[in-house]
Amino acid sequence: VTPWFEHIIHNMRASVLHKPSSVITDVSEKDLASVQALTKETLKSDVRVEVLSVHKCLVLEYGKKNKEHYYERFVVVIKIPGRLLLIKQSLLSKSVIENILILTLNEIKYYTHAYADIDYHCIELKYNEDTKSVILCLPQEAHIELNKLLINMLSVVHAVSQCAIFQPKLEGISQVDVLNRIDRRKFLLSDVDILSMSYQMFCIVETTLPIDAGVLHLFIDKEFHESYHVFDMHFVLKNYSVAARAGGKHWKANPGEVMAILRALSFVKSFTHLHLDNITVTEEVAVRLSKLLARNTHIISVALRRTQMNAMIFNRFNQVLDQGVVASNLTLRVLDHLTLSHNNLQLVGTEDMKKKKRQRAEQDVISFFGAMDGTMCAVRKLYVSRCNLNRELVSQIVDSVINYAYLEKLDLSFNNFANDSLITFKLSQFCRKVTILQSLLLKDCKMQLTFLQDILSSSCYDYRQCLQFLDLSGNVMTHYAAVAIGNLLQNTLAPMIKIDLSNITSMDHEMLQCILFGPFRAPFKNIYVQLILSNIALDDNERLKALSNTVRFAQQQKNDCNGVQSLDIS
Repeated sequence: VTPWFEHIIHNMRASVLHKPSSVITDVSEKDLASVQALTKETLKSDVRVEVLSVHKCLVLEYGKKNKEHYYERFVVVIKIPGRLLLIKQSLLSKSVIENILILTLNEIKYYTHAYADIDYHCIELKYNEDTKSVILCLPQEAHIELNKLLINMLSVVHAVSQCAIFQPKLEGISQVDVLNRIDRRKFLLSDVDILSMSYQMFCIVETTLPIDAGVLHLFIDKEFHESYHVFDMHFVLKNYSVAARAGGKHWKANPGEVMAILRALSFVKSFTHLHLDNITVTEEVAVRLSKLLARNTHIISVALRRTQMNAMIFNRFNQVLDQGVVASNLTLRVLDHLTLSHNNLQLVGTEDMKKKKRQRAEQDVISFFGAMDGTMCAVRKLYVSRCNLNRELVSQIVDSVINYAYLEKLDLSFNNFANDSLITFKLSQFCRKVTILQSLLLKDCKMQLTFLQDILSSSCYDYRQCLQFLDLSGNVMTHYAAVAIGNLLQNTLAPMIKIDLSNITSMDHEMLQCILFGPFRAPFKNIYVQLILSNIALDDNERLKALSNTVRFAQQQKNDCNGVQSLDIS
């Protein structure tokens, strides 16, 4: 027992005027200043630090044969980024002997303990997956001061629990004296605090990942949260991180920092759109992204352009997402947008597999959409342009990826489907399955458009009310497709409709007439019809013949017709 502690025991046993609690718990202004200075120096790598309170108490340690030793320590409760420091007072200076991240706490236990005829009130903290613990205590006469420490500590626990899935086990803590006295309104975090504090904590957890001051300062900017609803990962890191400025042209996003930020976004409501364009999506990043989407339903749009994501990684992403949807008690995760454009979706990723996995992959090739289930994750607008799609991928999109109760837009542009009758057949099936489709984009797919007739014959789809945009440019026109487009323009009831037929091949004047006659057959409905017929494979005489016949047909109509409001024939 230290001489200091013998003095405390002597004072407690004797009837003296001084309260033991004041002897133990009082923190002088000099000590407070030195403790705060040491805290600031110790945690300078945290960039942003906010000290909540400084206390003085005893730390109980067990020596050989369970002999008890009590040492006086300063306890610093740090609100941001959520830490607990234990500081030792030596003859000449102070030093930090324990630095506990609140996020690593597993259990907080309150109990009483007797030693040398003195009753102590103790707080035992177990942390780092129960591998370490520390016991803070004060004599019974000072239990009110210990409760103050516990209230401040649990207040920070409450703040941290808003940033992560975190709830340490609480045992023996008084509901009346402690839990009911936590000011939860005071420690209710804004989105600014949640994102910045989460980013700090998760960088600290990843011990090799420094907190980037530039990124952190952006996260604590209220305007960033209030003015922007799109979180563009590449833009944020490239324009604000200190590492990007130092790396110059050779800079690449650190996957560890990407994962820390994705984890930090789990409970942030400021952003509805998440862009990971030009970020290399590894399996670890994909897993973290899927967990984020399962937890944060405020994010309704995800863009993954040029991410070098292969089939194995995307399969893993969907498996974890499905598990997260079930764990979050969601019946279905709905995204307004999912953009996978500018990725080669035929890449399997076998080069990264071990030998056994490679042998199995050769026998059973993994497909990109093999694990994506539209009954678990529904997408309203799906973009898969420039993705090197083949018949297998298109089949999976039509059969299992799309949830037709939600699909409003599909973009398959710039995928070469030339002379593939199976893809044409799958798109015919697609047209018969849609229920609320508004836009279909097939730009430069070089395919025959015969399947369009099926969009008019679907029993579960009212194309007249729903369909507003068809981009069919760069494809091959057929007679059946021209008739279908003409009927669509004649019967539409949508407030506006746009059809792009530029660069169409195999068009003749009869097909063009079928299309142009359509809106003139319909009575006036105040519908804005826009047709783009630029650079179609039709000579001038044929084009003029179709146009003149259309004018003659329109003049023959007895009643006002709706007609075409915008026509591009350049």
